[in-house]
This record gives sequence, structure tokens and C-alpha cells, in this order.
Amino acid sequence: MTVGTRRLRLADRDKRALRLGLRLSAPALLYAFAVKPYVASVRTINGQLQTQSELLAREQSLVENAPSIPRLIATARLVGRSTSQRMYSDPDPIAATSALSRDVAHAFDDSGLSLQRVETRDSKVRPDGLREFAIDVRAEGDFRGVLTAIGLLEGSGRLVRVTRIAIDGGASAITPTASEARLPPTLTMVATVRGYAP
Repeated sequence: MTVGTRRLRLADRDKRALRLGLRLSAPALLYAFAVKPYVASVRTINGQLQTQSELLAREQSLVENAPSIPRLIATARLVGRSTSQRMYSDPDPIAATSALSRDVAHAFDDSGLSLQRVETRDSKVRPDGLREFAIDVRAEGDFRGVLTAIGLLEGSGRLVRVTRIAIDGGASAITPTASEARLPPTLTMVATVRGYAP
């Protein structure tokens, strides 16, 4: 066997190994460079098609409901007007907080509660665009007065929320006289009242 034939046989073996390697790696290369990008593009197109189908369905719904849209707009404007009338219209947060304090003081006076303390909090703008301001109040009176005050606040023409309330019986160390024992017990109420402005 000469050196030339040995090289030729080695070259034939290498060729077979190379062919076998190509046959084994061809599916992986085909998947990486052809199938995978094709599948990704099909998924992208399907996603776009679904988005466009949803938009088309929404637009068709609007076209079908077109005759009722002016009525819905008028209803929304009416609701918006009535809601804005219930809010404090003063653009100055201090003046709006002062108006809320006056409303709370009137409700407490009308219900027979004795207003002890009023503290204002910082106003803030909510995510929906409304300006929210709050006051902390402390008052004393009987249970019926507390219920009446809360009812007056809820029934007022303004949009007011009582977000925190604590009522304490305030046990006294002094023994009440016979005439004092017939009176309803004095309660202490601490509450946070919030008002809103556009």
C-alpha cells in the first residue's frame, strides 16, 4: 500500500464522515434558519390579525349603535352636570376645604353635637382627575346626635364621604347623680370627612 492510496482512503473516510455530519446537522440548521423564523412570522401575523379583528368588531358595534350615541352623550352630560353640582366648585383647595368644614360644622350643630376640633389635611389629585380634600373632626354628643350628623352629611347636596370614624364611650371616674344617670351617655366621635372638587 503506497502513501497515495492511504491518503485517498483517509480522504474517502473523511468524506463519509462529512456527509454523515451534514445529514445529522441539516435538520437542526433547517429548523434554526427556516422553520423557526417562519413560525415566528406566522405567530406575529396571527396576533396582528386578531388585533385588527377586535378593532373591526368594535367599529362595527359603534356603527350599529350610531343612532343611540347622541342620546348616550346627552345622558352622560346630564350625569356629569349633576355630579359636578354636587362637588365643591371653588378652584382654590383652601377655600374648598373651608367650605367642607362649614358644611360639617352645620351638620354637627344641627344634630346637637359639640364640635371640639377640626384639622385640615393636604388635598391631592386622584387618578381620575378629581381633587380630594379631607378634614379630621372631633365632636362630643349622644349616639342619636352622631347618627343624625352622619345622616345629614350623607343627605346633603354635596358629594361627601366619611372614610374613618371612631366612637368612644369615655367612661367617667365620677359617679353620676340621679338626674345625670337619666341623660344619654356622652360619646366622643373622631372622623375623617372627604370632599371633592373637579
